[in-house]
Amino acid sequence: MWDNLTPADIEQAKRDLNLRRAATLSRHAEEISSLEVEQSEIDEVGRVVAAFAEKFMKKDSTSSIEPGTIEEEESTEAEHDSDENAASGSVHVVYASPNFARQYSAA
Repeated sequence: MWDNLTPADIEQAKRDLNLRRAATLSRHAEEISSLEVEQSEIDEVGRVVAAFAEKFMKKDSTSSIEPGTIEEEESTEAEHDSDENAASGSVHVVYASPNFARQYSAA
């Protein structure tokens, strides 16, 4: 076979290689396009989360509870309320976030 290699065989090999290269580049372009769509979706989620955080997670300047004191209050209240809650059936909710420093009691 190698004894009878002609210029036509070389040209055919070049054409085959060019076809394979074009197919590979086409698949690559499709994959890149798909990844760019996914990236834009992720970026949009990031923008939405940032906007949400800015809107709802702003530090409340009127809050009197410091972040370090909430755990202490919870443990003291939990000990005191555990006896009361067992008898009354009420639930005492304490929000640990300084942004949501209000305390709610539900009966």
